[in-house]
Amino acid sequence: MDDNYFEKLASTHADLIGSAGALSSIQELTDLGALSSIRELAESFQNSRYKTLCELDQDRFAQAAQRAFDNSKASRDLLDSLLKQSEVERLFNMASDYEDRFRLPDISEFSTLSEKLIDTRIASELFSTQIHMSEVEKAFEAMSTPWLDTKNTALSLNGFSELQAIGRILNTESPFDEMVAATLRDELGDWRNISTISEAIINDPLARTDFYCDLGFNNALTDFPAKAFDQCLDVARLRAPILPLVVPANDRGGHDNQDEEVSSGCNRTAYDLLFGFETELRNFIDKVMTQAFGERWVKTRVPGKVHQEWRKKWQRAKEKGEPVRPIIAYADFSDYIQIIVRKDNWDEVFNQFFNRKEDIQESFIRLYPIRICTMHARIITIDDELLLNVETKRILKAIGVVK
Repeated sequence: MDDNYFEKLASTHADLIGSAGALSSIQELTDLGALSSIRELAESFQNSRYKTLCELDQDRFAQAAQRAFDNSKASRDLLDSLLKQSEVERLFNMASDYEDRFRLPDISEFSTLSEKLIDTRIASELFSTQIHMSEVEKAFEAMSTPWLDTKNTALSLNGFSELQAIGRILNTESPFDEMVAATLRDELGDWRNISTISEAIINDPLARTDFYCDLGFNNALTDFPAKAFDQCLDVARLRAPILPLVVPANDRGGHDNQDEEVSSGCNRTAYDLLFGFETELRNFIDKVMTQAFGERWVKTRVPGKVHQEWRKKWQRAKEKGEPVRPIIAYADFSDYIQIIVRKDNWDEVFNQFFNRKEDIQESFIRLYPIRICTMHARIITIDDELLLNVETKRILKAIGVVK
């Protein structure tokens, strides 16, 4: 088979692995650089980095593939020929083999497994100091989806217990306490020296996963089947809320989505989470800055180039006859952190909420690639999902939106 075959076959998977649905053409998929080889994608299934085919049956796969090819104007003959290829069956077999490795342990096994967790010394300082074994036992009992890897029990126990510990500190401690920041750095990687992330990394989920690992991301946290990982998030109380949209009376134009390409599935959930998060963050910034400096704070407390861009967007919207909105509604995601860490704003307003500049900057840089992927039809990985939930919940707690 030639490389073109694998590119075309990869496109049939776009709707299945969290990339915001079918792409408009084969060429567009190739340009993204995210799926250069279906073989590489298949290999990634083995370590559960994607919302994979594990949850799908053949009929749903065929339906999703049909949508992909309908949108790319590919012929039905091409679709039929691709679906008949043994590569598709092989992918299903790999996904099934991966899921078959996991089992749901009985609560009667907890004592034995907890001894193994301690005896093998895989529990980190985070686990040993921040969570009691009784809490792990309750989480253990709450699981109803197979999560324990029969081929690597120690890794599963580590990931499961560490997720519970992260959930505990986020729910009980000040979210930007120095200990919390250090703990998350140990688990999610040290991002303090990262100022930019290349498009190549953002566009390619495999490169993104490697990038996270290079920074120190703990792979055990996400080495579960997709359904089990989702339940682990819930049991650990790590899932950030999808907030009801509360738009100020003078902002009835909604969200500025001129560059967004979102559809169903994993990206839809991430989009809804980010939509509510950014709305609340904008409202928070506007509220505290207005309280501190009055209604005209934007003119004196927003970096000049940022303010100019807001004005341009506001003017374009006005010329199109769109509803008049407050100028902060035209902020880009990267603008928020510039306002927060600007020295005078930080000293007089934001220091009390986020404690240290480097910690809130690290939160935003962890969210940045996920925000881009969500809004521009890129693949969302399970690693991304963890980072997204942890950091949005952390910031929302700091600004008083969630407890």
